[in-house]
Amino acid sequence: MEKKKKRISRRRFLKAMGTGAALLSAEPFVRPLGGFWAQERSPIIIGHQCDYTGFLAGWGYWMDMAAKYAIKLINDAGGIAGRKVEYVMEDTASDPATGTRKLRSLIQRLNADFVIGCIHAGPATGSLPVAKELKTVYFMQSSSDEVITKFGSRYTFMGGGVELSKINYGVPWAVKNLGKKFTFCAYDMAWGYTHVNGSTPIIEKMGGKVLDKIFIPLGTKDFYPYLGKIPPETEVLYGVFSGPPALGFLTQTYEIGLHKKMKRYVDVGVMEGFNTEKIGGVAEDCWYMTFFPRRLKFKDTEHVRNLRKALNVDEEGVEIGGPQVLCGSRYWAAYENVFWIKRAIEKSGWKSKKDNAAFIEALEGMCVKEGLEFIQGDKCMRAKDHFILHDLWMGHIENNKMEEKTKFSFKEEPFPPAVDYTKEKV
Repeated sequence: MEKKKKRISRRRFLKAMGTGAALLSAEPFVRPLGGFWAQERSPIIIGHQCDYTGFLAGWGYWMDMAAKYAIKLINDAGGIAGRKVEYVMEDTASDPATGTRKLRSLIQRLNADFVIGCIHAGPATGSLPVAKELKTVYFMQSSSDEVITKFGSRYTFMGGGVELSKINYGVPWAVKNLGKKFTFCAYDMAWGYTHVNGSTPIIEKMGGKVLDKIFIPLGTKDFYPYLGKIPPETEVLYGVFSGPPALGFLTQTYEIGLHKKMKRYVDVGVMEGFNTEKIGGVAEDCWYMTFFPRRLKFKDTEHVRNLRKALNVDEEGVEIGGPQVLCGSRYWAAYENVFWIKRAIEKSGWKSKKDNAAFIEALEGMCVKEGLEFIQGDKCMRAKDHFILHDLWMGHIENNKMEEKTKFSFKEEPFPPAVDYTKEKV
């Protein structure tokens, strides 16, 4: 007579198997531990460490949608190497500590194979070492070169625009055309120091002079105490601000008449998220450098039109039926970062994180042409420091509109690399 089989309870089974079984029962079975046992046809997961709320939410809103649209295009065309792409996003709240914690969540909890980083240099500073620790390729969208050169690794790539490109193309133009006596007003953060430290030697080499460097705490609303320190002989007031407080800088310099006494030369971040036609003329006659035009007329191609249609903005960069204004200088970066990942996977044959070395080597030195995947223009991912070399535009506010006046097309390296990550083992 056959013995009756003894049934083992789930609790007894897990106890017998130990903590390893308990872990497997708590995680998705196909991709536990960040894809360590990933099946070849499992999805490729792209994470986005996004400044979706907080003072940089105006950027995060557009970056999130742009990345989603790129992934939709890829999946509609059959995925990457026959594999579907999945998108997961975590919100930094524009806060350094939160941003670093959310990067760990993307990699360790949501199993991201690659991560598109945030705009804010604060979270990026803490995130780059974490990306290396967790052996995850991270596309930094903060444009501060000081962050990636001090805290980066072979796992980190500059996936957005590079501030040093703005400086090395724009500052010589400003010295020649606007004046030789400069005063800086900049946020007291990595982004501000990048502009001040990168611009000062260029100004001085060209016979100009930096009269003062005024650093202002992040989040400042009342700029008057700082504006009162500006030397009266200043010919060019160089402003480096972003987010809602930046409007205070424009407004208050205008209210005390500085726009009549000196040229205002600013990073485009000062005007991002604002409709220049709706802020009472306070930006009139400002000069600015940008990675990409906000208004369609200055970069009107089929692929730019398609992305803008997906983002639901009109030709001026204003959301159709909504309150948002396109952060025109940066939205393209989140879109293109998805395609950098696609290109490097296809070139390297990447299947899982064990192939990261091949992926990184494929991306180092890669050059791409403008088209569906790279709408901003031709560009190269420089091998040594992982910076992209790209086009830029010099703009001017005329009759309250952003008018792009000069395009700088990269034909040679505008500055030498400060680090060489190719010497670092993966």
